[in-house]
Amino acid sequence: YLETDGKLLTSKGLAKMLHLKGDAALRKQRSKKRSLFPFTRVGRQVYYPADLVVATLSKNVVGAKLR
Repeated sequence: YLETDGKLLTSKGLAKMLHLKGDAALRKQRSKKRSLFPFTRVGRQVYYPADLVVATLSKNVVGAKLR
């Protein structure tokens, strides 16, 4: 993945971070306008801001329930 001063993740980098087999699931979510993560396009390349990815993951944490 691409990491710069702005800490941007490519689609493949985010898929790797999330332990997905590839970036097809992310691509499908974007095409259906149902992406969980905010992204930006520069030409044909897609980037995910790392800080917003972490914030989205933190916001969607599901707590475990003890039995």
